[in-house]
Amino acid sequence: MAVISVANYGLGGSKSRKLSAVANQPFTFSYLVAAGGGAGGYSYAGGGGAGGLLTDTSVTGNQGVSYLVTVGAGGAASTASPKPLTMNGSNSVFDTFTAVGGGAGGRGNGGGTIDDGYDGGSGGGGGAWTGGSGGAGTAGQGNNGGDGDTNPDKKGGGGGGAGAVGSNGTASSGGNGGIGSISTIVTTTIASSTSVGEVSGSDVYFCGGGGGGVQDISNFGDGALGGGGDGGSNLVGTGIGEAGQIGTGGGGGGGDQTHIGGNGGSGAVIFRYSSSLAMTIGAGLTATTTVDGSDKVTVITAGSDNVSWAAA
Repeated sequence: MAVISVANYGLGGSKSRKLSAVANQPFTFSYLVAAGGGAGGYSYAGGGGAGGLLTDTSVTGNQGVSYLVTVGAGGAASTASPKPLTMNGSNSVFDTFTAVGGGAGGRGNGGGTIDDGYDGGSGGGGGAWTGGSGGAGTAGQGNNGGDGDTNPDKKGGGGGGAGAVGSNGTASSGGNGGIGSISTIVTTTIASSTSVGEVSGSDVYFCGGGGGGVQDISNFGDGALGGGGDGGSNLVGTGIGEAGQIGTGGGGGGGDQTHIGGNGGSGAVIFRYSSSLAMTIGAGLTATTTVDGSDKVTVITAGSDNVSWAAA
C-alpha cells in the first residue's frame, strides 16, 4: 500500500504547516496516471512509444492537503532531422509520482540518416533506413520499442506499450505497437462518457504503442490496444501515421516514406474514492466526476493545478 505522507503536504508544500485534526484525517483511494504518448517518426519510421503508466488501487492520503496534478500532452509529429525531443510525450504528475512521456519513433530517410527510437515511458520504435534500434522504456512504467527492418523494403519498429514491448519490423510487415494495460479504476461506461482509455469488450486499456510505418507494402504496423495509432503505408490511404487516441497515452503511428507520423495521444489522471468525500479541483484542470456505486470517479483530461479532498 502506498502512503502519501502528511509531512510532504503535496509538491511544494511546507513541513512546518500545521493541519487541523479534521484536515489530518487519512483516507484510501485509487489512482491512475498516464503520460502523453510519443509521436510516430517521419519516413518509413518507428511508431511512437506509449506514455508511462502508474497506477495503485490502495493509496493513503490526507484530507485538506493539496496535491499537484498535471496531465501530459501527446508529442507533436515533425519532419525535422535530427528529431526534436518535443516529439516525445509530456510527463503526467500526481504529487510525487511522475509518469514519463512516451518516446518518439525513430526516423529513417533516403539520405542514409537514421534516428533510433527515443527513450521514454515506453520507447519509440526504430527507424528503417539501416535498421534503427527501439528506444528504452522506463522501468515500472512501460516497455522498449521494436527495431526497424531494412530488407527488402523499409519497415519501422513498433512503439513500446505499458503491457508489452513493441515488435520489430520484419521482411513482410511494420512492427506492431506493444499492447497497453487494463485498468479497473474506471469502468467502460465512464471511460466512454469521459473519452479516456480505449474500450475493448469489458476492458479499458491505457498506453498502447504506435505501429511502424512502411515503404511499398500494405502491411503497416498495427497500433496497440490502449490508444496506439496505426503506421502509414504509401499503398494505403494517405500514408500519414495515425494519431494516438486522446486521453489514453497511446503512441502515434510511424509515417510512410514521404509522410509524417501521427501525434501522440494525450494522457489522463484518474481517481476513485469514497462517495463520502468531496474533491476540490483547481480551475486549471479539466475534470469530470461520476458517481459509481459507493464510489466517485474523477477523470482529469487536461491542465495543471491542485486537488484536495474533504468530507462531503
